[in-house]
Amino acid sequence: MPIRYMAGEYNRASGTREAFAGLSLALEREGYPAIVVRDGDREPEDQLEIWYQRMTLTPGTRRVYGTARWQGKTWYRIHPDKVGVPLTSNHEKRRSSDLAAPYNNRRTAAHKRAQQLAPRFGITWEGANFNEDWHWTFWGPLGKISAPTTSGAGTVTPPTPKPTPIPEPEDLPLEDLMAFKSVAIGYRPKEDVDKLESVALDWEDGARLDLHNTEEKYTKSFSEGVTEGGLKILTKGHFDYVLAQFAEHQKTLRERELALARASAGS
Repeated sequence: MPIRYMAGEYNRASGTREAFAGLSLALEREGYPAIVVRDGDREPEDQLEIWYQRMTLTPGTRRVYGTARWQGKTWYRIHPDKVGVPLTSNHEKRRSSDLAAPYNNRRTAAHKRAQQLAPRFGITWEGANFNEDWHWTFWGPLGKISAPTTSGAGTVTPPTPKPTPIPEPEDLPLEDLMAFKSVAIGYRPKEDVDKLESVALDWEDGARLDLHNTEEKYTKSFSEGVTEGGLKILTKGHFDYVLAQFAEHQKTLRERELALARASAGS
């Protein structure tokens, strides 16, 4: 049985795909199971979604497993599984595959033999560096980047998704937006493109975080993870108005902090 890919998974680079297929065949010849890829390439938006699921700027009382720096800020990992900083993962670079059993457990004979055979195909168990038994990476030439492949059956063309109606912006009053301790606002630069310009606002401490040209579903996922109010889609004019009011709010907060500091120094 040739190498198989779980539903929706693929290696688009011919070099990566052929290397893992060769390793799988070599293992089968020695009586080990064929490789099953449970997580192959990740498109940038997929990596972002995983990042937002596992990382947050505001962990609160949730358990923190580690931290990472991205976009000049410290992010807190609230999930036991690690995730690469967006645009740095070898899954995004079309080199890595996460393998199913028995190649996801270093204690198995199959995993140990795969470690010995893998270098012949330009593959290493990269997960050894960060305690992921299932993570293997190809380091040779990527070759041709083609359409996704499944179950070793060649290339397939994904069906064209049906367009979904784009909801109309809802210009919530400023008072409603300020009722949240924090909220994200965004607008669509182009009506026919599902991408947003957005910013997360913290009314309590005056902090803001800008997101540029990100897909709406991932902006929404991110906003729900780091703000109380989630994402609100506005018209461009109302978006600019809210940001102007937020700038005034920041100024008021700074003046208040300065007054408190002076009062404390004089007491």
